[in-house]
Amino acid sequence: MKKDVKTYVVLAAAAVLVISLLVFGFADGNTPGSAEDPIVTQSYVTQVTDKLKTYVDSAIAAVQLDVARLNSNSAANAESINALKAQLDAKSTELTALQEQMKNQAAATYEVILVKKGSTLLSGKGTEIIVRSGVCTAIASANGGLANATEGKDLKTGEQITLNHLLISSRDDGRGLKVVEDAYMIVRGTYTLK
Repeated sequence: MKKDVKTYVVLAAAAVLVISLLVFGFADGNTPGSAEDPIVTQSYVTQVTDKLKTYVDSAIAAVQLDVARLNSNSAANAESINALKAQLDAKSTELTALQEQMKNQAAATYEVILVKKGSTLLSGKGTEIIVRSGVCTAIASANGGLANATEGKDLKTGEQITLNHLLISSRDDGRGLKVVEDAYMIVRGTYTLK
């Protein structure tokens, strides 16, 4: 029986050992140092940290390069915008000059008008007048009268206008014509009818 007890004790000890190994040895399922539960050393941590730092530094450098490129493009775009604004201003000035030129050309064309008896035509600076029919007299100003370019003389107030003669007003100072009988005139330039 001693042998049975001894066998029984050995078997019981073996069972406790096996059960202990099963409970404690395989409880978490991972063996230290395996792929599931690697052992990490200081050199490994340093190596991974250095790789991560290099990656982050290169990403920051790439972003900084993109920002610099965008800033450079912004400066170039600002220069382009300023150049385009200058061109626009030049074209606007040119357009204004062309509009003025067209206005002057429109004023530079002759206009046929009928002026009724008793009316007055006051001429502007540089206005040209040719009386085609009717009777008119000159109106002079303190600075002189209308220039009769056909005869080469200055007309004084009250002088009768000869038909088909070119009259020129040198100033916008009240010079003009008084219509005695209805008159057709050819006028180029500015004038006021009263």
